[in-house]
Amino acid sequence: MSTPLKTWVMRPLAFAATVAVVVAILKAANWLPTVMEDGLLRPYATIEEARQTLHLREIRVPSYFPQHLAWPPARILAQSKPHVALVMEFRDRERGEIALTISQSERAPLYADRKLEIRKVTETVPYRLKGRSTVLTVGLCSQSDTCSRLAWVEGTLHIEAIMRSGPAELLRIADSMID
Repeated sequence: MSTPLKTWVMRPLAFAATVAVVVAILKAANWLPTVMEDGLLRPYATIEEARQTLHLREIRVPSYFPQHLAWPPARILAQSKPHVALVMEFRDRERGEIALTISQSERAPLYADRKLEIRKVTETVPYRLKGRSTVLTVGLCSQSDTCSRLAWVEGTLHIEAIMRSGPAELLRIADSMID
């Protein structure tokens, strides 16, 4: 093989090898903190896996669950450091989009990576639910759908449930989470 032809073949191979090494290093750098320090925010396959891995004492899961929402959660994020926190996201069975997010944290607010958020608030009112003081917010989501959010404190946990619907269904879900 002549030298110019060798160079023409070797340069792309060397470039591809360099890219592969850089990608491997970046993946290792991303993976290393989760191995070195347990308890940081990361995804879990099940609620029980998060409970056992992080030794979480209390996780509030609704006992009432509307049929139009898919179970199990589409995404579960949890951490025990620097404080206990858990996020569950549920998809609408027909539309496939996130329709309910329940977050629980020893500190509020919990996280910024929200897939569901009220973009325009139309009403915020205090609301009593099973003797708890809650704050009910109704407004519009990013796609101009009606969204409702209910926030309250349960023991040491700040709980927030936000749903792509009016408040009636969300109140039933929240009611089922309170003893």
